[in-house]
Amino acid sequence: MFEKLQVHYKTKLYKRESLIILDEIQLFPEARQALKTLLEDKRYDYIETGSLASIKKKSKKILIPSEEYPLDVYPLDFEEFLWAIDDDFTFDIIRKHYGSLKPLASSHSAIKKLFRTYMLVGGMPQAVLAYVKTKDFGEVDFAKQQILTLYECDMDEQEEENPETLKNIFWHIPSELSKHDKKFVLSHIDPNARIRDYKGPLGWLNDAMIINMSENVSEISTAFNLSTIDPYFKCYLMDTGLLVSLAFKNKDYLENELYKAILFDKLHINEGMLIENVVAQEQWRKGFLL
Repeated sequence: MFEKLQVHYKTKLYKRESLIILDEIQLFPEARQALKTLLEDKRYDYIETGSLASIKKKSKKILIPSEEYPLDVYPLDFEEFLWAIDDDFTFDIIRKHYGSLKPLASSHSAIKKLFRTYMLVGGMPQAVLAYVKTKDFGEVDFAKQQILTLYECDMDEQEEENPETLKNIFWHIPSELSKHDKKFVLSHIDPNARIRDYKGPLGWLNDAMIINMSENVSEISTAFNLSTIDPYFKCYLMDTGLLVSLAFKNKDYLENELYKAILFDKLHINEGMLIENVVAQEQWRKGFLL
């Protein structure tokens, strides 16, 4: 097998130095199971990547290697986005001024535009790569729409929850965030909706790392799960760039008012929705419960 890999990819494998990446592992669960034997061989190290929702569904009938170490991978944060566009100085400036509590002065406008660009592009690698290569928001939006479609396919393929319920929650996130309600109002999806009927779908979306859930608590405590108030919660998308595209799904990006706003440096439309989502995204990225 290793000989075939080297010939096919024209790449020499070096014992205890080479890393083999198995991408989209959910498409071939047997490869995941085979890792136990491959790891016992001890010649190489391995990384598996894939859709979390599909991996869970398609791994039910295989023996999952105990040696496997799960690692959550998040969208790029603002600092990482700056690195991607070859900017390794702006965040140091932000950090310096934050530490000294001094205003950014003349730099503020340029940095603010970079941050707004980050919110529109988001941190999904395909979208960031499209922006780096083309600086074309049309290409960026196409990449994000493809990701949103893949999310919906994952929802259709899973067997744990009603796919239509999952998609209804997903599609309503932009409209719920753009309202002034302090919680996600289930009756906006279905007048007869009850929280007990939506706990499963919400949990699935959260576990699949498609959404971030923020739950209200009755008291400040380290044991948040013991003091949550079920009907009071908000839903954010894991990536703010995807939120921009979901808000205008199935429309050409030129019809997306958020893209228009940044192109003319007048981002006021639903800006609060984006800021709220990006703060939730950054908090989750740093390991804080919402």
